[in-house]
Amino acid sequence: MVTLGTLAGALALDVPASVDLLLGAMSVGCAVSIALAVLRLPKRELAPAPLRGSALREVLGFAWWRSVQAAIRPSALLAARFLIVAFSSTAVLAGIEAARLLLAPALTLINGAGGFLLSHFARAEREGRPVATRRALRASAVLGAVALAVSAAGVLLAGPLGPVVTGGSFEVDGTALIGWGVYAVCVACTLPLAMLATVRKQSRTVFLIRATEALTGLAALAALLVAGEGNAVYAPYCLGIGGLVSSALLWRMLRRGDPDQRPRRRDADAAASSGPADALAASTGTAGRP
Repeated sequence: MVTLGTLAGALALDVPASVDLLLGAMSVGCAVSIALAVLRLPKRELAPAPLRGSALREVLGFAWWRSVQAAIRPSALLAARFLIVAFSSTAVLAGIEAARLLLAPALTLINGAGGFLLSHFARAEREGRPVATRRALRASAVLGAVALAVSAAGVLLAGPLGPVVTGGSFEVDGTALIGWGVYAVCVACTLPLAMLATVRKQSRTVFLIRATEALTGLAALAALLVAGEGNAVYAPYCLGIGGLVSSALLWRMLRRGDPDQRPRRRDADAAASSGPADALAASTGTAGRP
């Protein structure tokens, strides 16, 4: 609201419309939101933590892997743009980018949900009620359905909204438009599982899985572009579909560390080292009863 208000006020004062004005208005909006957050946060959250006895090394390690993990998708998109320009043309890239902008609300919603899920999972872990993988999987299904609905709305509204994005100077590529919808759904399916793995201090593994996904997608795109420059419209498909494979790998990895699986394993180990009667008691939950 502050960003839009600042922008509208500047334009009303005959300030020339420009990218600088847009970025300036966004900066004002960010500054006001930061100030509001500081005012609304509990005082204990703002108190400086003592460095003595703190796990500063672990925090720095987490911050490093979280940062490089968050940079994977933007870096893959940038590399894809370079490939399209090198093998095709800037005109083709413009049509693909216009399609991405039409579906930007879906991607923005997904990223916002990712930030919420990360803090939600971390709070649950801190309070001693760790999240099971099946809950993250349900969140992936819900977020994927929301991304599908928002993407479908963007595709349906491409006719009237396309000229707004392009200025009427070129057409939005329909194949790329649907591809960005597929990309949004795939990202949505991966994100909750990646956030849960991050909370479980597996950021390095998440980075390796997602980096492999991005590199494989870029390699597939490069192969398609070598085969024909018209294949540039399949860029979002190449970058997105690998997310489903990443989701499967993350699910398999996380399932082994589920909190509700750990007691069962201990019970099974105890049963294996005891007699038949003890094993039956462990399996039925009657151990220790008279």
